[in-house]
Amino acid sequence: ARHHRAHHHGTGHADSDDSSDSSNGNVASPEPKWATLSYWAKYARYRPHYPHVLFNRILAEVPTERRGLLMDVGCGSGQALLPLAKHFRRSVGIDPSVPHLREAERLA
Repeated sequence: ARHHRAHHHGTGHADSDDSSDSSNGNVASPEPKWATLSYWAKYARYRPHYPHVLFNRILAEVPTERRGLLMDVGCGSGQALLPLAKHFRRSVGIDPSVPHLREAERLA
């Protein structure tokens, strides 16, 4: 069975780089427009995709018997991770952007 997992790794407010930590007496700013899931869905849809020749080249360099775990650090919404994941037993995407990860999980 293949497993897809996306992880958030970062500090501060998960959904916005513009927010600050209220424990320091600062007030978190409103979530910016780009932090909404609808924005990230559009980003994933319209962002230029990687060419298939790139994936073929990567797969040619990794023998089938060594395709246990695929890890994509900075996976965004999964443009590289998701097309390669079907060639590995397990795949993990890590990104500091929670909305990006939500979109990657939705697309998986």
